Amino acid sequence: MNKLGGFSRLKGMAAASAIGIAGLAGGNVARAASTGIPVNITRGAAFWSSVDNNTSFPSSSTVTTTNGDVYTTDVTAFGIQDATLAGPASSFFSDGVDNALILAVNGNLFVNPDSTVDLTGDTLTTDTATIVPGVDAQIRYNFFPGRPVVRGLFSLTNTTGAPISVNAAILGDYGSDSNTTVRATSNGDTAIDTNDFWYMTDDLSAPTSPNGVVVNPRKVEAPNGLPDPRITLSRYGAGASVIPFNALTPGTPGPAIATFGLRYPVTIAAGQTVRIMVFMELSDSTIPETTAVADAADFESLAALQTAGLLSGLSPTEQSEIVNYGQGGPPPPPAVPPASLPAASPTGLAALLAALGGLGFFELRRRRKLGLTR
Repeated sequence: MNKLGGFSRLKGMAAASAIGIAGLAGGNVARAASTGIPVNITRGAAFWSSVDNNTSFPSSSTVTTTNGDVYTTDVTAFGIQDATLAGPASSFFSDGVDNALILAVNGNLFVNPDSTVDLTGDTLTTDTATIVPGVDAQIRYNFFPGRPVVRGLFSLTNTTGAPISVNAAILGDYGSDSNTTVRATSNGDTAIDTNDFWYMTDDLSAPTSPNGVVVNPRKVEAPNGLPDPRITLSRYGAGASVIPFNALTPGTPGPAIATFGLRYPVTIAAGQTVRIMVFMELSDSTIPETTAVADAADFESLAALQTAGLLSGLSPTEQSEIVNYGQGGPPPPPAVPPASLPAASPTGLAALLAALGGLGFFELRRRRKLGLTR
């Protein structure tokens, strides 16, 4: 073992202090980065394209929700323009959506107020905008590298001194168009109802392709190439205080067959925030739904989401503000804030380094004097 003398130890301390202080002056906690839209996000096998103020909802014709909100063709709303899943042999399941995970409040669609968003790691956050008088809205998407899932968190803040009740809707348009078919729901059938935590759709309804050739809809050699990806959409979870109505039900014959709309009637207390959390997952539509159904069970409660790692990035406070999931079960692990140290100005840093150097100088003089007296 090497034994260091006092001066050597002091030199080491000075060097370590200098390095630590330099890090203090130059090292900051990661912050959100302003990014121009549209944004394309690739995470694992999923490609989420043109996250932007898009103009493709609804893409085919005007639709009217069950509560009377009317959306004309190709209106502008912030959302995800398309979703693609990597398939076998360098192929792709593309055209998953035509614009999805859109927010509307009382029929007013959310539009990002400028041409930038915050993009940090796997999280994209819009600016905040007043969507109806007294209510500010914001959208946050989280993308997961290990799974073709996007989590949409839709936040509504009451900026007034009195409660406000609104209808918040999460909307979208599937790329499966007129072939949109419900494949599974959480209660085991293919009818989407109030009791369903989630449902699953794809575009494999027709045994005959548009060009008249009879095909097996579960074979990749269909005449039109790979079909669109299968899509699982969550609605709510166990213990929710707010359960959505189906404002637009996909698979229903008519002009709205390819659209979805989840309407959440919420009351926001004065000065408070409520949040709605919705997940969308892509899967291979050429194989049976068994695996996708098993995966969808992760969306059925906060506890299941926690176990699956799908609540990452959400603080305990944010989780407590989610109205379409119950808060029962063990509390989420507390967010661990990054260690914060006092910032050092360049002047202060120089002074401290000079002081450390001075200490080293005086120690050297002391040692020399001791050497002369021996």
